[in-house]
Amino acid sequence: MVASKSEPDDTAGEPVVIKAKKKAKGTRSWRPAAPLGLKSRDGASRLRWVHTDAANVLRKKAEGWTPATHGDAVHDRPNGVENGEGMPSGVLEYRDSVLMKMPEELARARDTYYRDQGIKQLTGITGRTKRNIQNETGVAVEGSIKID
Repeated sequence: MVASKSEPDDTAGEPVVIKAKKKAKGTRSWRPAAPLGLKSRDGASRLRWVHTDAANVLRKKAEGWTPATHGDAVHDRPNGVENGEGMPSGVLEYRDSVLMKMPEELARARDTYYRDQGIKQLTGITGRTKRNIQNETGVAVEGSIKID
């Protein structure tokens, strides 16, 4: 890219040519390593890493998660992941985590349930706050309340 300046240079009497630096193509910003990055082979199921604590695994199984098999996932770096002890790690386990799967339909229902529970909690807190303000001041609160 070349740009020319219309004012003459004092020493030569000719226009000064300024060359602009080209931006390097293909550079990307830094990102942290993602050793647990997976892609599901089947769009009908959702994958999740679960801590191997026995109580946690039992709770996940009760929610509908099942242990994944080798055919369920493709690891982003299947040969480049270590388990933390210098040994290669499989696609199904990483350090203190195991890979589990859930049918996508059940996972969506689970997400909806937890979203609705959060909305109910926020609505309850907002209502309780309005009642507390009215009880303490005698003034009814109309409109919305922002809770941080």
